Amino acid sequence: MASRAGGQSGSRARWRWGSGALGILIGGSLAGCATNPATGQREVSLVSESQEIALGEQTATAARAAIGVYPDSGLQRYVRGVGMRLSGITERASLPWNFEVVDDPEVNAFAAPGGKIFVTRGILNFLGSEAELAGVLGFTLEAVPGGSQAAAPFIDLLVTLRTELRAAKQYQLADRVRDGLVELGVELNDGPEGTTWRM
Repeated sequence: MASRAGGQSGSRARWRWGSGALGILIGGSLAGCATNPATGQREVSLVSESQEIALGEQTATAARAAIGVYPDSGLQRYVRGVGMRLSGITERASLPWNFEVVDDPEVNAFAAPGGKIFVTRGILNFLGSEAELAGVLGFTLEAVPGGSQAAAPFIDLLVTLRTELRAAKQYQLADRVRDGLVELGVELNDGPEGTTWRM
């Protein structure tokens, strides 16, 4: 469950939010709501799927350059095949999934946006069967960034905007921001230390 504290104080923050509130609200319309296929609930969608895929490509390129790809084409095909069978039954089967072994002795597996999954040669030394590989890949598939975790910085921004609008006595705008957050499933708690939120 995500949880954050928001709020800034001081004349500089008030000026920034006060003068930019309209721009933030208009810009916020670029980020929309999408239905999470895993939960069926509406969530903040900060980027389109095509942007997510492009970010994943950039991340994958950087990972390959920094770590290196393990130079065993047979092993790469094997891992890719197991991964592709699993990705076909996920809620996001339409992503351009890719599974690669990177040349790192550490025991690790990680996911990048857009369906890019990496396992290290180090973790493969500890796996004794295809079922164990499938378990690692399946767990990592579920870690593909997206959903409410990706939305946390945006929600922090909106909670802070609401706090500053209230401080500037712009109650109607503050109420509209609150209503939008509640519609997304964000629970707000206004306390003496500021506003906190959770999903």
